[in-house]
Amino acid sequence: MTDQERKLRILNKLKNIVYFALGITVLFLGISSVIAAHWSTPAILSNIMWILLGLFIIGEGVVSVTKSFEALSSKGKITQAVDWILILFGIIFGNIAYLMDKNSWLIIAIIILVTSSIPIKEDFEK
Repeated sequence: MTDQERKLRILNKLKNIVYFALGITVLFLGISSVIAAHWSTPAILSNIMWILLGLFIIGEGVVSVTKSFEALSSKGKITQAVDWILILFGIIFGNIAYLMDKNSWLIIAIIILVTSSIPIKEDFEK
């Protein structure tokens, strides 16, 4: 893998992390706003639009991640899958901790997200 390909893979991974973080956060905030709307129809409709937007952004991230798996060997796919599971766990755990107002949990989730986002040496091409 050339240096340029490695840089492109890291930039794509960062782009996907932003997609997932933005989409999951919008999804969580939209759901919590629907719950807090107390059956107010305009508030529920506007929050459903935000939820759909969040799902669309998450879908874009999923498509991009699955495309990035195509050029990897089976060992590389397993490594990347575990890496993405940890990243998604950190994002979801952080959103849950934020909604529950648990600052210590939020710090732990941020640590999980940051440490799982650090690129490792990848030589798993086919």
